[in-house]
Amino acid sequence: MARGALHDLEVPRRSAAPADLPPPRRDRFRIFGDWLDAEPAGGKVAAADALARARDLDGELAILRFDPSRCRVLEELGLWLPPDEASRRFDALVAPVFDGERVRLSTEALCRMRVALRLDGVDEARRVRLLLRLLSATPAQIGPPDTRGDEPHPALATPIDAASVAAEAARALDRNLGWIDRHADLRAWLEAQALAPVPPGGPAAARWRLLQPAFERVVALHASGGPVARPEVARAILRAWMESVRVAEAQQRVTDARVTDALAGEVVKARLRALGEHGRRAGIAEEVGAFLDERHSERAAVVASYLLSL
Repeated sequence: MARGALHDLEVPRRSAAPADLPPPRRDRFRIFGDWLDAEPAGGKVAAADALARARDLDGELAILRFDPSRCRVLEELGLWLPPDEASRRFDALVAPVFDGERVRLSTEALCRMRVALRLDGVDEARRVRLLLRLLSATPAQIGPPDTRGDEPHPALATPIDAASVAAEAARALDRNLGWIDRHADLRAWLEAQALAPVPPGGPAAARWRLLQPAFERVVALHASGGPVARPEVARAILRAWMESVRVAEAQQRVTDARVTDALAGEVVKARLRALGEHGRRAGIAEEVGAFLDERHSERAAVVASYLLSL
């Protein structure tokens, strides 16, 4: 019950409030990984028993036709594979995701991405390389949606498009923010992306909203004074976010309307809050404070000003 309460506190339900709460400063409690899928008594399944269950699941997978049911078996397989077996099977699990240099776009391919990135028994560097390949895939490198494996006329269906690939990768990164601290190539890619302006909306804004915790992890790392910290990078990102907010506000004035795209508006609010949370540690508290004071009528800016004062 206590762990469930902790989950409710750290993952609050969305409300009508215009500004989100700041993210927790430590890794979140994972309700599935840490509670529902974990052995409550701390027991371990013998490797031979786990392999036997994995063979049973292999047999099920071989006879299943439709992607949703295959996906369910693949996800369970990812939970049963012992570390050595997971490492050995990783390439075979990921291979159907790609067609040469292109990324296949289907329900099963997205599922294989998700399962592969969750395999804790696989070397972290291999999963980060897969993550970067998915995150950096351009629309031209992603194939057309392939729905041949989907059930005909399902009661519930999740649409897939090119943005689904980046969304799966961004969710995996959100579950493993520690990768940013340990992998310079991933950090460098995020640093470049964090300097981009607020996306105009739609899938791009949804992707940026999912990546916002990773961007903030980069800022926090460079503002921490640690061995790999580069304070000038943190300052550059925060200043780019201030400029991107100004551009978004100017576009609103031209159209004589509030932010018409809800997702783009969420990105703006998240960047305002992040300015308040990280501005002081980055050494630009006065600059950020003046920027927020100009927006004292916006609730997100008021929350950010309070965070800046802490």
